[in-house]
Amino acid sequence: MKCNEDFLKCIRALKSSEYKNYVISYALKKDDTLKFLAYDRINQESIIEVVIGKKTEFSNVQDWDFNIDDYLFYDLENGYSLVYMPPMEHYNVWQVIYQENEDFNQYEGMQQYLKYCQENGIDKDLIKSLGLFEFDVMPLYVEKNINYVIIDEFTVNDQSIVLGHNKDSMNPYVTWKTDKTRSRGYDLGHYFIEYEDAVKDFISRSNLLYENQRSVKRENLKVKRIEEVCR
Repeated sequence: MKCNEDFLKCIRALKSSEYKNYVISYALKKDDTLKFLAYDRINQESIIEVVIGKKTEFSNVQDWDFNIDDYLFYDLENGYSLVYMPPMEHYNVWQVIYQENEDFNQYEGMQQYLKYCQENGIDKDLIKSLGLFEFDVMPLYVEKNINYVIIDEFTVNDQSIVLGHNKDSMNPYVTWKTDKTRSRGYDLGHYFIEYEDAVKDFISRSNLLYENQRSVKRENLKVKRIEEVCR
């Protein structure tokens, strides 16, 4: 995970306190306030919550009282954004979501977390790379763009075509071009009244995307072969 200034502020807060040996589980930000949870390297049941605002405040969190619904998802549902979480902590959160499915009081907070995962490349391949139990919770993510719920997606490499639905729109179906993490937004919307027409367009655009990606791959292979011959 990249080390940003917000994370460094959290590290400095720990290093200047009695909790020097604690490890940051995750860090959140809301306006000018940072909040993070950390646990003791040796006794992982010893958990603290730290809030960095006009002053820095430390408080103990009882291990039996901690759960991601009342802490992480609650904060995400109330305006905080996730700014740091290492891969192993993502694995732990994913495991809880997988076990609990959608049974969370802070459901919108869970959706905000899954949105973060999509936008930052936290996916089943990352979870698999950790060499532990393999599973996927991203199907629980209800992706939306301008009130359209994304109901289907076709992805090749890092490029995607998505199909959206908004029952309250005059044109309730749309297809967009985007990328896997949505960093480029949603481009070139094709809007439809009928579902069947939207599906045809979705399939057509997906096939075109596939062919374009194949062409790019062929060109890359051609260039590579030329370079090898010229060596």
